[in-house]
Amino acid sequence: MITIVFFGIELGDNKILGPNVVFHSILKNINPHSDFRYVFVVKKNSKDFENFKDYIDFWEIKYGSYLELFIEVNKIKDWILRKNGGVVKLLYPKPFFLPLNIEQYAFLYDLPFEKLYQGKTLDSLKKEFLFKSLFWRKLKKIFTISYSSFQDINRVLMLNNLDWLYLGVDTNIFRPIPENDKRRALFSIFSKMGIDFVDKYFFAPLGKIWYRKNALNLILSFKNFCKYVSDKVYLIITANNLDSNDKYVRSVLENSDDRVVFLDNVSNDELVALYNGCLGVILPSFYEGFGLPLLEALACKKNILFSNIKVFNEIYPGNIYTFDPLSVEDITKCMLKFYNEKDYLKSDRILQEDIVKKFSWKEMVDNLLKKMKE
Repeated sequence: MITIVFFGIELGDNKILGPNVVFHSILKNINPHSDFRYVFVVKKNSKDFENFKDYIDFWEIKYGSYLELFIEVNKIKDWILRKNGGVVKLLYPKPFFLPLNIEQYAFLYDLPFEKLYQGKTLDSLKKEFLFKSLFWRKLKKIFTISYSSFQDINRVLMLNNLDWLYLGVDTNIFRPIPENDKRRALFSIFSKMGIDFVDKYFFAPLGKIWYRKNALNLILSFKNFCKYVSDKVYLIITANNLDSNDKYVRSVLENSDDRVVFLDNVSNDELVALYNGCLGVILPSFYEGFGLPLLEALACKKNILFSNIKVFNEIYPGNIYTFDPLSVEDITKCMLKFYNEKDYLKSDRILQEDIVKKFSWKEMVDNLLKKMKE
C-alpha cells in the first residue's frame, strides 16, 4: 500500500488562483484505488475540506517554522505506518525538502523568466537558483506543468529528476451559461463596483499584476485601440494585488483610465460570467508555465487573443489572434483585427473542443499517480 500525503498548508483561500486550483482539483478527482491511500495535510480549522470523501484522511497542523513542520511530518509518517503500513510519499505544492527517509515530490510551475525581459541573462538566472537546486535534486521528482516549461526550467536547473504533466480545466464550472444568468451576474458584478453595466469589453484574467503578466503594455495598447473605434469598449482586468505598493503595480494603475476596470476577489461564478460576457479574452503574458485562463476561456466558448509565447502555442496551436508581447503596436493591431472581424466569427469555430477534452483534471491526476508509483 502506498500512502500519498498532499500538503495543502501553504495554499490560500482563493480556489481560482495558481496552486490552489491544482490541489483543490486533485482533491476532487482522486478516486478509490487499491494501491493508494490519501492524506491531505491542511491548516488548522480549514473548512474547505469538511464532509469530503471517506477514502481521504485529513491531518490538520499549525506550524510557524521548518522545525515545527519537520516534527509534524514525523508524527504523520508514524501515524500512517501504524494505520496502513506500506510506503509513504510526500507531495508539495512547491519545491521543498525535509530530511526524512521518504520519497518526496513537488510542483514547480515556472521560474522568473520575465527577468530575461528586464536585462538579466540566462547565466545570472542559473546562479540565482544554484543553491536551491542543490536541495531540489534530493526530491524524487519535480513536476512542471507543460512541455515548454519543462524545457525552459531544464535549461536553467539541469535536473535529472524533472518531469512534466499537463493541468486541466473543470468543464462543470467553466462552461457556456444561459444569457439571462450571464446578464444577471454581470449586473451584480458591475453594480458592486458602482459602475454601469458593461456589455462590450475585453477580459484579461491576470490574477495578479506581475511584470510577467504584461498588464502595462496591455493597457497602453488598449488606450491606442480606443482611438480607432467609435464604440465605447472597456478592458476588464482581474487582479488580487491592487493594494500593493510595488512599483510596477502602481505604474499599471497610474496609466489606466476610466475604460479600464479592475476587479479583485472574484468568485468562480463571477469569473465564469465574465468569460461568457466578454468580446474576447486577452492574455498578454511575457511568460507562463501553463495558462489555465486559456483553457477556461476555451471551455466557455470564447475567442482568445494571446501573446506569441511557447506555452500558449503549445496548448492552443493555430490561434490566429496572436501578438508580440513586447510591442504595444502589435498588441493594438491584433485587438483591432479581432474587433473588426468579431461579427463574422463563430465561437464554436474557435473553440476546438478537442483541445478542452485533452486537458482534463482526471487525466492529470491519473498521470500524476502513475508517475508517483513508478
